[in-house]
Amino acid sequence: MKYIFTNFGSGNGPYLRTIDMGIELINIFKDKLDEEISILVPWVYGERQKLIILEEFENLIKENPNLIILDKHLGHHFKKILYNGRNYNIIMKELIDSYDQVEKNIQNYLKGNFKGENLDGKTIKINGSDIILEVSRNPNVSTDIKFSYYTSIGYFEKILQKSLEYTELNLNKKLLKKFLPIANKIESNQQLYFQPEPNCFSYEKETKPFKENEILVPPLFHPPLENKEDLIEGFYILVSGIPYLKKIYKFAKEINYKIYTNQILENFKGAQKELPRIINNPNIKFVFARPAWNTIWFSNLSKKPLIYLDSTEGDFPEIYFNVQTVKKYKFGLQYKENLSIEYLIEEAEFHIPKITKFYKRIKQKYGTFDGINFSCKIIANDFLKKY
Repeated sequence: MKYIFTNFGSGNGPYLRTIDMGIELINIFKDKLDEEISILVPWVYGERQKLIILEEFENLIKENPNLIILDKHLGHHFKKILYNGRNYNIIMKELIDSYDQVEKNIQNYLKGNFKGENLDGKTIKINGSDIILEVSRNPNVSTDIKFSYYTSIGYFEKILQKSLEYTELNLNKKLLKKFLPIANKIESNQQLYFQPEPNCFSYEKETKPFKENEILVPPLFHPPLENKEDLIEGFYILVSGIPYLKKIYKFAKEINYKIYTNQILENFKGAQKELPRIINNPNIKFVFARPAWNTIWFSNLSKKPLIYLDSTEGDFPEIYFNVQTVKKYKFGLQYKENLSIEYLIEEAEFHIPKITKFYKRIKQKYGTFDGINFSCKIIANDFLKKY
C-alpha cells in the first residue's frame, strides 16, 4: 500500500479539498502505477471530521473502505498549529514558541512506522516510507516529504507580509516579523505551487508570481452539481469548522426565513441539517457565511447571493484580504444588522450578472471551472516524470 499525504489548514474546506485531490490523483494513477494507494489524513477534529468525510465520500468509501485513512496522533500535532478562532496575536505567540518542536515531531513521526484507521474503524499499519507524495491546501507545517505539491487561496507568507502594512488589523508587528520566517519555511521546498483565480489577493491591481514554480488555475474545488431536492424556500448558513467561530452566527437568528445548515447551532431555531450540496437548489435563495474561498466560489458558481460577515479584530488575517477581493468584484454583500431580508436578496442578486460574467472569463481562460481536476493533471504529469 502506498499513500498520498494531506497537509491542510484550519476548518473543513482544506482537508476536504486535499481529499478531493487525493481521489483525483488515484484515478489518474490507476493505469500508470501498479500500486494500491490510500489517502492519509490527520484526524484533527474528532468524530465530526469523520462524519463529514463519510457524508462527502460515502459511495467511494463503500467501494473501498481503505480509501481514506485517519491518524489521531497526527491530528493531535496538527491541532497545535491550526488556527482555532482565538485572537490571532495569541495564536502567533504560541506558534512562534512551539512551531519548531511540532514540526520536528511530525517529520520524525512520518518517517517511522505508525498506525491509522480506516472509516470502518479498522487499524491500518503504515510505514512512512510508503508515502509517495503530499498534496496541501493552506498548509501550516513543513513535512519534509520529497514530492510535495502546494495549493492555497493565497500564500501564508504573503498574508503575513501584507498584514504588516494594514494597521487596521491591529496585529502585533513584532510577532508578525518573528512569524514570517516560519511561514517561509512552511511554504518552501514544494515541487509546484498552484494559485486559483480568483483568490485572496485578486483585489490587487497587479499580481506577480510569489514563487518560482507558480501555476495559476481555476477555483480549487469541484464546481457544484445541480440539485433538485424538494425543499421549502429558505437560505443556507455555512458554519465554519473552526472551533471558536461559532459565536459569529448569532446574527442568523435575526433573519426570519427557513434555515438550512451543515451544523445546527443553538441559535438556529427550526433549522434543517443538509449537506452544502443543496446550495445549488432553486429554493435556496442566498448563502450566509464567513467569506472563505470554498464558500465564495460555491455561492458564485451556484449563482446564489452571498451574504458574508466582515472580518473582525483578531481574526485570521486572510479573511480581511478575502473581503477586499469580495468587495472589489461584488462577489457578496456584507451583512449588517437590521437590514431586511428583501433588501439583502435584492441587493445581492443585483450583482449576479457581473459575477457570472467574471467567471465566464475564467472558463474561457482555462476551459473549466474545476481547479482540482486541472491542477491534479499537472501534478500527476510532474510526479510521474520524477518518480
